[in-house]
Amino acid sequence: MNKKILIRIMVYFIVLGILAGFFFGARVYGKISQEKLEKTRRQSMNGGKKEIGVKVKVCEVFYQPLVDVLKLPGSVEAYNEIELATRIGGAIEWIGKEEGEPVKKGEKLLVLDTSLIEAQKQRFKTSYDLALKKFNRIKNLYEKDMTSRESFDESAAAVESAKAALKEVEVSLEYGTLVSPLDGVLDRRYVDPGEYVDPGKTIMKIVDIDRVKVVFMIPEKDILFFKQGQKVTLKTSNGGQHEFEGIVEFVALTADPVSRTYPLKVVVDNPDHNLRPGMILRSSLVRRKIQNAIAVPFYTLVDNEKGKSVFVVENGKAVEKPIQYGVFQGSLIEITKGLELGDVLVVVGQRNLVNGENVTITDNLTTAAKAYLAAGKDISQLTLDILYSKGAKAQ
Repeated sequence: MNKKILIRIMVYFIVLGILAGFFFGARVYGKISQEKLEKTRRQSMNGGKKEIGVKVKVCEVFYQPLVDVLKLPGSVEAYNEIELATRIGGAIEWIGKEEGEPVKKGEKLLVLDTSLIEAQKQRFKTSYDLALKKFNRIKNLYEKDMTSRESFDESAAAVESAKAALKEVEVSLEYGTLVSPLDGVLDRRYVDPGEYVDPGKTIMKIVDIDRVKVVFMIPEKDILFFKQGQKVTLKTSNGGQHEFEGIVEFVALTADPVSRTYPLKVVVDNPDHNLRPGMILRSSLVRRKIQNAIAVPFYTLVDNEKGKSVFVVENGKAVEKPIQYGVFQGSLIEITKGLELGDVLVVVGQRNLVNGENVTITDNLTTAAKAYLAAGKDISQLTLDILYSKGAKAQ
C-alpha cells in the first residue's frame, strides 16, 4: 500500500477517536454539571445550608394479587340464524308473519299455490290404485299357477313405481308449506303475497337472539390462556354504559389463514334483546391470576437511556434500579425484575432524583396502601390528597 495513503488513514482514525472522546466527555461533563446545578439550586432554597436530602414519600414493596386481563373488541352474532328457501317453485298464496314478529318452531310461515301439484297427486293416485288392482288379480292367478313369474314381477314393479311417484308428489305438496325450524324472530322477509318464487330462492331470515355469540379474534401468544367454561366480562363500546357476563363456549384449534388469529366465541344470555347482531363489545378476558405479584403504580417509573427504572431508598440515599416489567392491571404494572419484597420504593419525588443523592423520607405510605388494597381498591388510584398529605391515611 502507498505510504502516503497509509498515513492518511492513520490520521483519519486518530482524528475520529479524538472527536469521539470530546463527544462522550461533553456528555459526562454536562450530566455532572446538571447534577451540581440541581444541588446548588436546592441549597439556595435552603438558605445556602448544606443539603440534608431531597424530600420524598415512600411505600414498602409488598406482594399483592394481580389479574392479567386481555381487552379486545368482539362482534355480536345471533346464536342461531337461518335463511329459509322454498324447495319448489310457485306463486305465494299466503304469508303469516311480518318482519320483527316472533315465530315458534313448527309454526306455518308461508303457503304456495299448489293446485297443479294437487292435480298431479290425483293423477298419480289413480295410477297407483289401478296398478295395485292389477297386481292383486295377477297375484291370485300366480298363486293358482295360472300365470308366469315374469308377469307377477312386472305387476309388482309397476305398483312400486306408481307408489314412488305418488310419494314424490305428496312430498312436493308438503314443501308448498314453509314452517319455522326454530324459535326466533322474523328478521327479514324478501317476498310478498302473490309473488312467484323459484326453487331454492331465499325468502326469509329467522334469528334467535335470546342468547347471542360474541366472537373475538385472539392473538397466537394469548390463545393458550383460554378454555371452555371461563367467565368473561363484556361492555358495550359506546362508553361502557352496559355490562354483560358471558361464558366461553368455543376456542378454535386452528388459526384464521389471513389474520393468523384464533376465533373465540362467548355466549351471553340476552332475554331483553339489548344485544343485536353486528354490535361491537369490549371484553375483559382473564389470561391468568397472579397471587403474589410485585406491582407498582405506573407513575413511579422513570425513563433513562437504557429503559425504565425506579428509585428506592437505601441508607438514606436514593438508589436507581433498572426494572423489567410484565402485565398491566389498571395503572398498576407488574415488576418481574429489579425490585424485591421489602424494598422502600419512592412514590413521590422520584422525578428529580439523582442516583446516590441524599433523601429525607417525609411519609411512609405502606400502611395506607395496604389498607387501600384490603378495601378492594386499586392502590394505583390513591388520590393526590392521600399521596401529598401528611400522615397519609387510606380512605
